Amino acid sequence: MDVLSFMLTRLKIEGKINGFFMNESTQEGEVIHLLFADDTLIFCESFHEQVLHITATLACLQAVTGLKINLEKSVLYIVGDVPAPNFFASIIGFKWSNQPPKYLGYPVGAKLNTNAFSDPIVNSYQKRLDSWSSRYLSSAGRLVLINSVLSSLEVYYFSLFKAPKTVINNLERVQRNFLWSGTDEIREILITQLEDLQSNMGQWRYGNL
Repeated sequence: MDVLSFMLTRLKIEGKINGFFMNESTQEGEVIHLLFADDTLIFCESFHEQVLHITATLACLQAVTGLKINLEKSVLYIVGDVPAPNFFASIIGFKWSNQPPKYLGYPVGAKLNTNAFSDPIVNSYQKRLDSWSSRYLSSAGRLVLINSVLSSLEVYYFSLFKAPKTVINNLERVQRNFLWSGTDEIREILITQLEDLQSNMGQWRYGNL
C-alpha cells in the first residue's frame, strides 16, 4: 500500500488533512495513517473538507490500482463529540461507529482508565484461556501456561502503556480463576491439602506454647 501512503502523505503536505500527535504538548509525531497487512487506519479532523479529500483519494486509489474497497468491512470511527456523524458517513460511504477501533489489539483513542481500553485486553486473555481445557490440565500445567503465555501478553499490551490498577486486578482475577479451576477431584485434593496444612499448623502452635 505504498501508493496509498504516498497519496495520504501528499494530502498532509498540502495541508488538506490533519492527523493526531503522539505528543500533544509538543505537537510532535503526527500520525495520519497506519498500515498493517490488510488493515488500514486513516486519521483526520471532523471537517467535511478533510473527509472529502480522503474520499477522493480512495476513489483515485481504486481507479489507479484496480483495487476495490470492501464497504462491508470499512467503518468510520467517531472519536470524541462529533456533530452529525451520519453526514460524514454519507460523504465517505461507510457505516459509522463511536466505539474505538482496534489496531494490533489496541483500542485506538480509548482512555486508559475506561472500560473501552481494558475490556479488549481482558477479553483477549479470556479467549486465550477458553482455547485451553483447564479440566484436563494439572495445576502445574496451568501455572506454566500462565507464566509463559499469558505473561507474554502483558509485555505486549503494556510495552507502550502504563497499566491501570483496575486492568491489573481484572487480569489477575482471570489468571486466578484459571489456575484454581479443574475437576471436582482436583478441588477435593486442594481442600484436603489445605485442611492438612491447617491441622499441622494447629499442632505446631499448641506443641510450641
